[in-house]
Formats: sequence, C-alpha cells, structure tokens
Amino acid sequence: MDSVGLPAMRSVNAPATNRSKEEMHLCEFTQGGYCRISEMWTTDFFRIRKIVNLDDSGFFTALLVMCTLLVHGHWYNWREADYREAAATHS
Repeated sequence: MDSVGLPAMRSVNAPATNRSKEEMHLCEFTQGGYCRISEMWTTDFFRIRKIVNLDDSGFFTALLVMCTLLVHGHWYNWREADYREAAATHS
C-alpha cells in the first residue's frame, strides 16, 4: 500500500502489545500520531526480534531494503545509525 500512497498506518495511541509500542517508538515517520506499519515491521525485523540474523543468504534483507528505497526514496536514519555503531564496534 505504501507504493500507491495509501500506507497502512497505526495510531500511537491505540491499544497495542509491548512489542508494537516499541516498534512505534523507533519509527522515524509519524503523521498526525500515526506510524507506517511497514516501518514497524522493519524495526521488528532489524531491532526488536532481530529476524535479520536468521536471513543467512541476505535475500530477505535485500528485498526489504530495495522495496523501502523504491517506495520511500531513502533508507531509515535509525538503521544507518545501526550501521555506524556496528562499524565503530568492529574498528
């Protein structure tokens, strides 16, 4: 839905699980008290449940990055900060 300009959104004030609240807290895009569900899923994939660690081939990670870049035209600042932090740790 994001790609046609009608993103599924979730109110930050709606009843939610602790995990959903944590996902919404990490989202950088908010509009009128709503977060994009696609970004919530992305925060879950990379930060909350770290499903990225199960993507041995990198296929799903690449697909997620590609779709985000195609639809939104940029990658998330919070994720770029993760890359910088990881690079600094490995230096």
